Amino acid sequence: MYRKDLKGAHSLSSSLSWWMMVCVVIAVISSSSSSSVLFVRGAEEADSLSPEDVCLSAWKNLSNIANGERLAVMIDSWGKATNDLGKYDECRDLGAQVSQYCVLRFAPPPQLNFISPPYMGTCIPAQCTNSSFADIIRDGLQFLNDTINDQPDNKIWTRLKYANLVLQEIVEYEKQTGILEYYCTPAEEPSARKSAGAVVMIVICFLLVSLCLVGTILEGLETGWWPEVDLSRESINISEPIPDRIHSINESAKPLLGGAHRGHSSADQAGINFKRNKLAQFFLCFAVPRNFQALMAPSPPGLTFLNGVRVISIMWVILGHSLDYMNYAGVINFVHVVEIDVLQFTAQALPAAEFAVDTFFWLSGFLVAYLTLRELQTKRRVNWFLYYFHRIWRLSPAYFFALFFYRNLTPFMGSGPMWHKYVEQVEGTCGEYWWTNVLYVNNFIPTVWTDQCFLWGWYLAVDFQFYIFAPLILLAYRMRKEVGYGIIIVMTILSTVATGIYVKTYNMQWNSTDPKDYMNLVYGKPYTRAAPWLLGIACAFVHIEGRKISKRVAWILYPIIGAILALIVYGPWTEFSTSKSELDPPNRVWGNMQSFLYFTFSKLGWSIAISVLFYTFSLGYGGLVRRFLGANFWTPLARITYSTYLWHPIIMFLVYYSAEDYFNYTNYGFGVYYCGMLILGFGMGAMTFFTIERPFVNLEKLLMPHGKSKH
Repeated sequence: MYRKDLKGAHSLSSSLSWWMMVCVVIAVISSSSSSSVLFVRGAEEADSLSPEDVCLSAWKNLSNIANGERLAVMIDSWGKATNDLGKYDECRDLGAQVSQYCVLRFAPPPQLNFISPPYMGTCIPAQCTNSSFADIIRDGLQFLNDTINDQPDNKIWTRLKYANLVLQEIVEYEKQTGILEYYCTPAEEPSARKSAGAVVMIVICFLLVSLCLVGTILEGLETGWWPEVDLSRESINISEPIPDRIHSINESAKPLLGGAHRGHSSADQAGINFKRNKLAQFFLCFAVPRNFQALMAPSPPGLTFLNGVRVISIMWVILGHSLDYMNYAGVINFVHVVEIDVLQFTAQALPAAEFAVDTFFWLSGFLVAYLTLRELQTKRRVNWFLYYFHRIWRLSPAYFFALFFYRNLTPFMGSGPMWHKYVEQVEGTCGEYWWTNVLYVNNFIPTVWTDQCFLWGWYLAVDFQFYIFAPLILLAYRMRKEVGYGIIIVMTILSTVATGIYVKTYNMQWNSTDPKDYMNLVYGKPYTRAAPWLLGIACAFVHIEGRKISKRVAWILYPIIGAILALIVYGPWTEFSTSKSELDPPNRVWGNMQSFLYFTFSKLGWSIAISVLFYTFSLGYGGLVRRFLGANFWTPLARITYSTYLWHPIIMFLVYYSAEDYFNYTNYGFGVYYCGMLILGFGMGAMTFFTIERPFVNLEKLLMPHGKSKH
């Protein structure tokens, strides 16, 4: 069934390619017939022409000998088949007065309505308008049908007669599907439009760079141009990482103005006391050498394996997004990608990347509980105002900068045949809903998942909502341990039940071609994603209580844990593997019950497995795996995972939507793109760490030196 439909779709695609090419030739043919084209004989007559006649006249003018070369270039710029965007730059190079590049989007065949609508790139005269283009195509097809058989049998007309054989099929296809939309860009596209938001963001970028430059100069005056990195493990404390998984160093272990002095600094010789100069201290918060020292400082023994977990998890998230966003922008062999996604055993790690997000939720729960309870043990009380202020202060600066950079600047940072899709997406969603990201409620408003601005910001909203609720569980545990554990058990059960109710009510299918119900109702809601976060808190309770299991028991559990994790990641392969030629929902191997069980219990199973695994690692078990995850080279990367998460989709959008043609997916090509996204993502994460993230950590200590919170 599915293969047959694909074969039919391929035939229709071939027909469409003839359809579009024929339209150009029709315009040339029509120029020889005075009855089919109106001549422009003056301004008054031109004003009386309809848009269709103006466009046809423009085609006629291009067909004369003087403009023949321009017409040839214009025709050559067209796509030769569906999902062929043609030659964007070649069309634009003709000039704004001659041509304009247009993208036509067709409705997919009815039997393949789940795929992305096919597109085709065209190059038409500048005088043609969007509204007249469809009529010209239809009129041209009819003109060809009426006159083709009266022409001599030369090479050109033989090819046109062949095109006429499929004309009726094309016309029938157009009747069933139609052209969904047109988008035309002038040949000379403006590089940017006036935007107050863009100007403000450029000014902010300039100020941040200037602050880092001034801070670095002052750092050089105080300590020498590059202070030595203090490699002593005692100076850093792994238990300091804030619950958002950003840092893994002790913010208070070193004084803000500390450093490795090399004799007498320039400041000492000049009689400058930076420690008493508040303005100097402000600039020093942005000093690159100091922040580089914080980035590279090693972590002490203990929970260092969490650094490797963070980095591998963000790499997994980037892997899944690399393919998802490539599909959003456009892939020529989309059906092949779908087949790989559901039929290739090793490719199951791509859709399973969402479990990396559950790992981050587990880390968030573990860290917020561990740090808060440790503070309660030492101080007997927590300043709850600072608890929430600290969280907002740490998350928001980098988040809001990336958000408004995405909203105000990125629309001006690219061009290409599909760039308008990106601009419309950004301006349409962020223009209306940017404020929901600022309030961390973007996972609830808007109600349609794809209408979110900064779509991947849903994770920050859910995590922030968890953080708000955490003190209730922690205080209950502090008063009576059994109550704390009881709340976690009850809430975990309720979260799992809520997921099951949604799955059953809306008959959700794993690997569904229309997952909007799952995304709108389940994927980004705190009450359906709470299980890993709650179990992370429970593990922190157990860790603080000092409960232990024997090493022998841990090694018995490892094969069981590995089997559970492998089943969750690669189990969905069995949904289609038995019937590899069928992808239609009625022919799935999995029934409603299998999908229900997987949807409902996969996240709970993942959470239990990693809870046991990470708990044994915290006890010093795990052998080579634990030592690998705790290696020093993970530490600096772990400290920039938050900013890397913020920036990696933006980089993907800029690369994918500015391409001049659809991507032709291959495993090797995708691997190259993925490696590039990793490098660029971590690179932008490091830049954000130096210019925003770490400086604001320093500013917090400067503003509240006696009221530091570790949350």
